[in-house]
Amino acid sequence: MDRPLVAIAWGPNEANGEELGHARGFVAIGQIATGILAIGLVSYGVVSIGLISLGILSFSAIVGLGVLSFSGLAFGIVAVGGAAVGLIALGGMAIGIVAIGGLAVGTHIISEVGADHAAVEFFSQHASWLLKNLGVERP
Repeated sequence: MDRPLVAIAWGPNEANGEELGHARGFVAIGQIATGILAIGLVSYGVVSIGLISLGILSFSAIVGLGVLSFSGLAFGIVAVGGAAVGLIALGGMAIGIVAIGGLAVGTHIISEVGADHAAVEFFSQHASWLLKNLGVERP
């Protein structure tokens, strides 16, 4: 099935029996969007932007799932959000192997109560700017 380069769909599509506009294209913009770059209320794509998004790189206002996810509630290998769950998690509440947050749960954490040496080393190597902004000093 051929996909258009850009697809925009908003509102019902009675011909397809859809109550919401479902855009399907390399660049898709709609209430539901499926594409390489997907922008919509609900979006699925390599780069996905929406209220609810699923993609390799996911930006979402509510719930996001992706390899790299930025969301209110973020799930991913690297998750950043109000609540973040991932191997590496950064958020108000962060759950991960390596986690930074007000409430951090994980094997190696940086939180208000303290900083785990391994977590500080990890972020010193991969995101030293983050530690500087948080006021965490390397031992």
